[in-house]
Amino acid sequence: MKRLFFVMLLICGFCLQTIGIYLASKSAAFVSVGVLGSMLIFLSIYKLINKPV
Repeated sequence: MKRLFFVMLLICGFCLQTIGIYLASKSAAFVSVGVLGSMLIFLSIYKLINKPV
């Protein structure tokens, strides 16, 4: 069940990163949305590889 949670976080991270890239092209204030997406991607991959407890 936790694995599904981190897979969903991974998908949300990719969506946030894509939205952040699009919004950052309009205004530099939205760069943080893409950064948040990247952090979610790295966190979920880290937890998926290291077998969450």
